[in-house]
Amino acid sequence: MTCSTRSTTILPDNIPSDLKPIMEYRWQRDNKNLTNDGRHIVSDNTLTIDKVQRQDNKITYRCIAQESGSKLKRSKSLTLDVRCKYIVRV
Repeated sequence: MTCSTRSTTILPDNIPSDLKPIMEYRWQRDNKNLTNDGRHIVSDNTLTIDKVQRQDNKITYRCIAQESGSKLKRSKSLTLDVRCKYIVRV
């Protein structure tokens, strides 16, 4: 999953790039902060879930974006709908 947003801060054109605000992203799973744990790989604005399982159904993931120095946060949630196909062999 990838999360993206853009700044609404109006800056002068001649501001040095090292002084521009940075967009920071945080990922949550069911309202708990996520870190790299083997299955969940957090890399800035991207979350990769390795080996999605049936137990992941109805789990809510959220991306929270906040510009450095700002109190304004934006978030978007996504709930997984995991559909497993079973093959029965006789």
